[in-house]
Amino acid sequence: MKVVEVSPYDLGVAGGVQAQVLGIANSLRSLGCEVKVLAAGSGNGADYSLGRTSSWRANGSIAPVVLLPRTRRLTPVLQWADVIHVHEPLTPMGGVSILRWAYLRGELDRLWVTFHRDGVSKGYQHWSHWWSYLLPPVDHRIAVSPFAANTAEMVTASRPSQIPNGVEIKDRSERETMDRLGRQHRVPRVLFVGRHEERKGLEVALRALELMPAEIELMVVGTGPLTVSLQHHYRDHRVRWLGAVDQAELAELYRSADALVAPSIGGESFGVVLLEAMAAGAPIAASDIPAYRWLTSDGDSAALFRPGDSEALARLLTELLEDASLQARLRDRGYARVRSFSFAEIGKRYLTLFEAT
Repeated sequence: MKVVEVSPYDLGVAGGVQAQVLGIANSLRSLGCEVKVLAAGSGNGADYSLGRTSSWRANGSIAPVVLLPRTRRLTPVLQWADVIHVHEPLTPMGGVSILRWAYLRGELDRLWVTFHRDGVSKGYQHWSHWWSYLLPPVDHRIAVSPFAANTAEMVTASRPSQIPNGVEIKDRSERETMDRLGRQHRVPRVLFVGRHEERKGLEVALRALELMPAEIELMVVGTGPLTVSLQHHYRDHRVRWLGAVDQAELAELYRSADALVAPSIGGESFGVVLLEAMAAGAPIAASDIPAYRWLTSDGDSAALFRPGDSEALARLLTELLEDASLQARLRDRGYARVRSFSFAEIGKRYLTLFEAT
């Protein structure tokens, strides 16, 4: 089967959707499919470019999207495909341009769309109002979670099927060996991974650190619009600002972490960073928002705290870092939970749907 995976975002910029596009593409290739990746920007894992990127503010983030797509030049590869799989189909203008291409050429039967986002901002409502006419003829719709499905239903008036996001999972014995090697340090390490923007809750973690014992390190991965102001305000020597890291570095950070903190205050439809932590064997302290509660089976595979409550997070992290049995229990439950989210399984589910049409 020939599949085109379409990312409306630049694959060179770290993000949940971008990681899923590449992971699904690799999984489908391992199952014998021929896969081409179309994405905003140039290179960075894409076989074809949708065009140059611009910054677009959406859902509390600034996303690298294409405002002037080059869809006509992509006609040969789109015609080559048996399946055209568009992620975030209403994202300007990359996803929309592929929808319009298929709509005008009567090719909607080959089109699949996957919704990732949770929540509908005023801007998204306005934008989707103009372009959602392209979606009713698209029968093949997927959402990555119940929360993404709710958003999709708001703008399309129909409920999509669900296939969750995926993650690479190592064999358990290999993971446990790497865990032992990775955690050979004296000072407890807490890891934050995400963009430095309000909805990700990094400031909640920084305030919590001020309330915790001196012997602790907070490793902060990522960048964003709040980086400079947060660095200026929180000058604690225990914070290590690591910036953007590659996948190999990130994997090592997960393995060396005594806990992952995920303090998002809302706007999450899933929580790929939680899956990555579970797969690497890092215990999780996460805010009790709907997506995280769902992903962790009502808190069975993570310790949850009230969103935005730095004092509650400080107490929870202190308990977690001091209780080896709690850490072990969360690692075991996290690994049991994450196994069903492996890219190998997610790829099979997508291929089953593709082949049924």
